[in-house]
Amino acid sequence: MERVVYELDSEARPVTAASLTYMGGPLSIFLGAYGMASCPDIRSTEGSEHFRRFYELAAIVLGGR
Repeated sequence: MERVVYELDSEARPVTAASLTYMGGPLSIFLGAYGMASCPDIRSTEGSEHFRRFYELAAIVLGGR
């Protein structure tokens, strides 16, 4: 999933964020240990903050949070 915040006048993309949900399967060969090691646990402080920033991206960029 990708979230993009656009400037309406110039169509510039000042902020872009991406998220990947992995359900298992052959993609594990591509992701390997890096994919599992680079994903913060949502139950941790860091993971919770990453999750919140991804879903509230537009509000944060536009000054609503």
